[in-house]
Amino acid sequence: MRPSYRYDPPPNFPQPPKSRGIKVAVLAGLAVIYIGGYWTVSHWPKKKLPPQIVTIPVDVVKWQQRVPLPPPLHPHMETPQPVVIPPPRLVIRGH
Repeated sequence: MRPSYRYDPPPNFPQPPKSRGIKVAVLAGLAVIYIGGYWTVSHWPKKKLPPQIVTIPVDVVKWQQRVPLPPPLHPHMETPQPVVIPPPRLVIRGH
């Protein structure tokens, strides 16, 4: 049996319609709806209010932040303990 027979449909199997026109029409309709909605939202009528003159009172206060100086550092130095390394043990076998 050839391998291609396994993938062939049965003889009376219904074939799906090969109409790409319907798919293209649906896609075009969705694109028109999307673009129309986007245009409608972006060009929505805006409420036009007349400009109003408003006086906002502002007080200018001179202000300086005073930060105290940090305490001076007093380094504490110690002499390290001497390191004592014992000499290696020589183990000579056979003598």
